[in-house]
Amino acid sequence: MVKDFRFSNGFGSIETTDSGLTVLISFSAFFLWIDMIVYLCLIPSIYIKFLYENDIAYYIYYVMIIIKPVLPFILFYVIVIFAFAHIMFILLYNPNPENIKIKDSTFSGTATNPVNGQELNITMKADFNYTDSNDNPFSYFPTAILATYYRLNGDFVQRDTFDFWAIEVFSFIASIFLATILQNMLISSMGGVQEKAAAKSRQVLLRFRANQIANYEALNQDHFLSIKPDPIYIYYIGRSENFEKWYDDRKNDGPIFSNFEKKHTLAKFVLENKDYDKFSLWKYDVDSEIEVEKFKTMKKSLNDNDNIENLIKYFDQKNDKKYNDIDIKKEIEEFKTKKKSLNDNIDNLIKYFEDQKIKKNGMSISI
Repeated sequence: MVKDFRFSNGFGSIETTDSGLTVLISFSAFFLWIDMIVYLCLIPSIYIKFLYENDIAYYIYYVMIIIKPVLPFILFYVIVIFAFAHIMFILLYNPNPENIKIKDSTFSGTATNPVNGQELNITMKADFNYTDSNDNPFSYFPTAILATYYRLNGDFVQRDTFDFWAIEVFSFIASIFLATILQNMLISSMGGVQEKAAAKSRQVLLRFRANQIANYEALNQDHFLSIKPDPIYIYYIGRSENFEKWYDDRKNDGPIFSNFEKKHTLAKFVLENKDYDKFSLWKYDVDSEIEVEKFKTMKKSLNDNDNIENLIKYFDQKNDKKYNDIDIKKEIEEFKTKKKSLNDNIDNLIKYFEDQKIKKNGMSISI
């Protein structure tokens, strides 16, 4: 093909071309168009937003973001189509005319002979070939897949051609499962992703353009001519509704460690001067004078001779077989020993409170 190129008419002198080469050229054109559509993202939106709300690149990423989460469901959809295509391929690969009958396509009418004006009754009948994929697409598995997919658009080749109950059953099941259930699920799932894609596509577009700008700035110093320097900063004003939604979601969050800070600041209340005596079993602000008088009264009551005499009389009344004079005297001596010990303790307490009283008075005088 290349050797037949002429500067006068290009490839106009070529009469026949290789079909394989034509297919390769068509696929090359297909991928080149995809590449060109992707590079439309670099077109500044300022030239388009005079007429439209969003630029072309916005919708390019919009489609890409929608397809990505729906792709697993599309693969599942394709597997189901392969399954029904395989079922019909097994059923109609080489059908037996005795069991699977063909619906006759007969056309009749009249025609006039232009030579003598004679009218002729004409009847035409379709010549159906089981093994030809043009007549029976389910005789070849790739065409069976396409026929199963085209049935989503209402093209029921097997029902229009064959008259067999099994074909009717599988056609009914495929119509419910493929057209009614899965197709509507695909539409609903794409609708659910649409809301998220609307906001995300703009962010992806900005990231793509930022990467292109970064690549340009990296090569600008060495490989491009010295032209007017680019601006240092890139200013971008986001949509106000997006900022308002973000602000409403984040305004009550506060700093990351705000909860720890609140818990930590609770300790300052512990250090404040507060009166906790009414909630405590301990008494802090004790009046020393009252306590001294209380212990003096206790000592006086303990040293009273009448109490000793009453105790002796009590032991005399309890004098029986278990107690004798020696036991009573022993008990009295023990009581006197305990009394002396109590007196000593009381004296120590009285001295302690008197010292506290002196210290307290001294502090008040110095203040």
